[in-house]
Amino acid sequence: MNAENPYDQQEYPGSPRPQAHPRRLRTHAWLHGHRAAELAGARVLELGCGDAQHLIWLASEFPQMRLVGVDLAESGVRRGRDIARAAGLKVELHACDLRAIDAGWGEFDYIIAHGVYSWVPPAVRDALLAVCAERLAPAGVAFVSYNTLPGGHMRRLLEDMLTYHVRDMAAPAERMLAARDFAQRLVAWSAEGEPERAVLAAECQRLLEMTPAGLYHDALADINTPLLFADFAAHAARHGLAYLAEAHFSDAERIWLNPNFADEVAQLASGRVAREQYADFARMRRFRQTLLVHADVGVSAVPLVAAVRDMAVAARLTAGEPGASGARSFSDGKNGSISIADPARAHLMEVLAQMAPARLPFADAARFTGARDEEALADLARFFLVLYSAGMAELELDRTPIACVVAERPAVTAYARWQVGQGAAVATLRGQVLEIEDALSRALIGLLDGQRDVADIAHALAAQVRTQNLPLPPALESSPDHADLEALLAARLPEKLAELARVGLLVEAGA
Repeated sequence: MNAENPYDQQEYPGSPRPQAHPRRLRTHAWLHGHRAAELAGARVLELGCGDAQHLIWLASEFPQMRLVGVDLAESGVRRGRDIARAAGLKVELHACDLRAIDAGWGEFDYIIAHGVYSWVPPAVRDALLAVCAERLAPAGVAFVSYNTLPGGHMRRLLEDMLTYHVRDMAAPAERMLAARDFAQRLVAWSAEGEPERAVLAAECQRLLEMTPAGLYHDALADINTPLLFADFAAHAARHGLAYLAEAHFSDAERIWLNPNFADEVAQLASGRVAREQYADFARMRRFRQTLLVHADVGVSAVPLVAAVRDMAVAARLTAGEPGASGARSFSDGKNGSISIADPARAHLMEVLAQMAPARLPFADAARFTGARDEEALADLARFFLVLYSAGMAELELDRTPIACVVAERPAVTAYARWQVGQGAAVATLRGQVLEIEDALSRALIGLLDGQRDVADIAHALAAQVRTQNLPLPPALESSPDHADLEALLAARLPEKLAELARVGLLVEAGA
């Protein structure tokens, strides 16, 4: 073990990242006119994979993918191998410097580097982009995340103070505790006074909401270098790579949907990179998750409305009561709400809300709204782009094998079964994280391997209740001596399984 590697000193538990799923990368490439590789059999390389939970999550859906991870921290790679083994999933993990990657590793259709570029020395940043350029297949897409300016200046205000405060502390636990204590003091000290203090207090609140690993490896990192997007794009260009889009569609596209902003920026800047840089200035952006392609690949600078017609939309929405004008309001409970006056569009939103988590192909949506001519179809496609940019819907080129109806032998992914066995939150195939609070539900999810019907599940669940003293819900606790426990569980299972289907946790057979 490399004792000087901070990721060996303080582990950084991984997690699935839906924004870095090849499905998302392929969808965004398609929106910009680029035909990236099909998902089945795709080759994926992750640089700085940590314990590889993102790759293991992918393996649970795509066992035929070649999934390769590289990380300098031996402890993370070792944990990843243990997790993959326990879940029965195949990934290829290497504890080595990314500069060791050469032509012998082959080509990759998708390369992912999340949380690496801004946190390594300049020579390694250069090597990272060199790997992307040299190992990316001709139609490949690379994902690189990094901290950006101007928003990074606000982050630096606090990080400089924290670095000074913990300068004489070596132990990770001591540094994290001292940093949190100091941030709380700064919040109190900044309660009144100049506007600058309010900015500092907001940064402190961000820090106090961080996980311990995020605090140690981000706010207290020895290296954390934000940069202008224009400088990142120039660095990528020196390696023959070009900007495609952002992995979070709303991050890049929402601001451009405002025609006034687009017109004003056009007066200040020419070229896509410069326009994106001005958008960062307007938003005080601090973080990007950028998609890159080879520079000789032609891509559209704006999302192609026609490309939406090849896709499907999924949305988890709640419909409000009609207003005085008859408009209907729809909310996703997280990113906001939208008011729809057009009856056909409102009906479409109701359909999406009712069929979640299922997806609705564009052609079916067109039939629901009566869109037939080219102008109406283009208008519907633009409407879907607005929903996507607002974070209220998901566009998919390739379908996610979520089971919306409970199968005879219901299943969750092998990765989800491993997660629930750790007492951890569980990730759906779309990356939604579900907190499973009660032990009986966790035991149920652990049994959903696609090999058992309801009777088998009830039998196995009843055995676990008896041997592990699992707490029962009140309705089952009232059963005298649990004499009919198995029958009672079997009677309740269809409702519980339907609930798991509604939240998108169940998967289709073979997924």
